Amino acid sequence: MKLRNALLAIHRRLLPNDPEIGFLPYVWLVYLAMLFIGLNFTHTSAQIWLGTIASVVVFLILYFRGYWVSGHAIIKYMAAIAILGLGVATFNPGSSVYIIFACAFAPALQSVKKGIIAALTIISIMLGFSWFYGLSYFFYFPATVFSLLVSFVNIYQAELAKKNKLIKKSQEEVQHLARSAERERIARDLHDVMGHTFSMITIKAQLARKLLDADVEQAKQELAELESASRQALAEIRGVVSNYRKRDLNEEITLARKLLDAAEIDASIEVDITPLPELFNEALAYIIREGVNNIVKHSDCRTCDIQLKQEKGLVELQIKDDGEVSSYQDGNGLNGIRERVKNINGALQVLIEGGFTLHVKCHMEDTV
Repeated sequence: MKLRNALLAIHRRLLPNDPEIGFLPYVWLVYLAMLFIGLNFTHTSAQIWLGTIASVVVFLILYFRGYWVSGHAIIKYMAAIAILGLGVATFNPGSSVYIIFACAFAPALQSVKKGIIAALTIISIMLGFSWFYGLSYFFYFPATVFSLLVSFVNIYQAELAKKNKLIKKSQEEVQHLARSAERERIARDLHDVMGHTFSMITIKAQLARKLLDADVEQAKQELAELESASRQALAEIRGVVSNYRKRDLNEEITLARKLLDAAEIDASIEVDITPLPELFNEALAYIIREGVNNIVKHSDCRTCDIQLKQEKGLVELQIKDDGEVSSYQDGNGLNGIRERVKNINGALQVLIEGGFTLHVKCHMEDTV
């Protein structure tokens, strides 16, 4: 336990508390072995060994410090690591790894253009330095190839992570707006249902109290109407609450469009149906919600096509995207869709040709 706590304390000093960084920076340090692979353990001088080891110490300081900064501040650490690599290259070609590490920090500039320019600038200076001093092929070739590869991949992954954050934030905003709209609808509906009814109940109660001494029969009639009004109010409240538990097809289509727009997915939604029975309305609303959520979470698509049409008693729903997919597994979302399709005696077809497609077909006359 003490050892674990000590290691965690060291970790917190070396790296910022960022779940996206995690422990991977320690894994990448395995590439420092390149510094020693080319050294001859019997014929290499002590000065070269000491110079290489000293360079590793300096690098580690710059490397871990680089994770604490971003934007223009990272440039000085990238430059310092690259200069270290060029200096060590005069006696150890394995220092090409330092050039690669320097370019790996390119995404920290938080701009694709600036990151690419920084990486290409480091590589160009390294090539010019290698030509001027006649450095070994074993230095500049791996430094060039892997620096380009690592910097471009890291920039791409950083932009992908940024997009995923934006999508998640947009989803949260859509859900927040939906909850706010739902609260407003609840308040409006309760006001509409309760306001008039309870005003009437109050007036009836006051009138019945006044008539108790003057006209008992009329008071009884008012009390009977009061009881009827209260029962009606209770039934209306139950109806309102029952409606809140059910999904509405039109609302889900609107939310689906907003969610796809937030995820930067071009949405084509075509709806050609008449008002559906409650069972079909709720089932199709659920299927659209789950289908669109799965696309936003798991697909790399650029477009999504949703078609809902009705011809006599036949209702068809198709949700299709153009993402790349070779196989799929039934998860909670797809299992839930299958259950809803089964409840309306429908048929579900899943296709993975040219994207992922959900096709639902059901006959309303088959469901009573």
